[in-house]
Amino acid sequence: MASDTVAIPEERGVETHGIERVSPTTRTHVRIRDNFTMWFSANLVISTVALGTLPSAPFLNMGFWDSFGAIVLFNFLGVLPVAFFSTLGPKLGLRQMTISRFSFGWVGGIIMALFNVGACIGWSAVNVIVGAQLVTALSGGAIPLWLSILGIAILTTLVSIYGYR
Repeated sequence: MASDTVAIPEERGVETHGIERVSPTTRTHVRIRDNFTMWFSANLVISTVALGTLPSAPFLNMGFWDSFGAIVLFNFLGVLPVAFFSTLGPKLGLRQMTISRFSFGWVGGIIMALFNVGACIGWSAVNVIVGAQLVTALSGGAIPLWLSILGIAILTTLVSIYGYR
């Protein structure tokens, strides 16, 4: 039986891990600080600032403190299930999408993975477009929007291929 897989040499720096279990001896980012910096930087993007300004939009007519309270409250409520399920990853050595198979079964896990793919592509598009608009605005229009989108998309793709160090 022929194999269509290609071995990727690790010395090139390409991320080689898939969804398989990571044994405790091969885990590299086990400190809270490592996880904090990764998730903090992933969520510290201009689109979250833009979305945070929505409560002050004329159609909602919320003041600063009402907006601040709503942002804090709904972020707290939204993070509770995510925080609970992320405690299972280090214990089991599995990624979240793999763990979902235990709750939803094989087909349910595929459905959850498809939702995750859609969310990742959607948020990547939002982040790339809003970031490109910021680059174009900061350059005073010297860098066209299409070039900003292309540049940020290429950088995002490189990080997804090579991972972060």
